[in-house]
Parts: sequence; structure tokens; C-alpha cells
Amino acid sequence: MHHEARPEMIRTPEDVKREFAERGICVADWARERGFPPYRVYDVLNRRSECTRGVAHAIAVELGLKCRPAEAPAV
Repeated sequence: MHHEARPEMIRTPEDVKREFAERGICVADWARERGFPPYRVYDVLNRRSECTRGVAHAIAVELGLKCRPAEAPAV
């Protein structure tokens, strides 16, 4: 059976959490400033969401966890 290689994350959720901590950024404030529900950002950062579409995908892109669609490699 052949499996497609999944594109690697640009950054990991742990990278983002570390950066937020180092810079004194509150996750909830970051979320609200960008119009995202804070609980959804926490879901993304704690890997409770696959981030394949919708709001979770938009959050992952904004956090730098996924490529913007125009930057994504062709399938």
C-alpha cells in the first residue's frame, strides 16, 4: 500500500507556544485580536484538531503551522 507523504509543518505547536511564552504573548489575546475563538486556538496548539479545513486550518496558517494555500506544494 502506498501512502502519500504529508507535508511537514513549518513550525510545531511547541515552537509557537515557546515563542508566545518568550515574547509574553497571551494566546487568548492573540486569538481575539485576529477574530478567532480562543478555545479553537488552544485546540490547534494542543493538537486536538487536525487543522484540515475551516477555522482550525485558518488558525494553523496564521500561526505558521501550515503553508498558506498559495504556498502549498501542488498535489
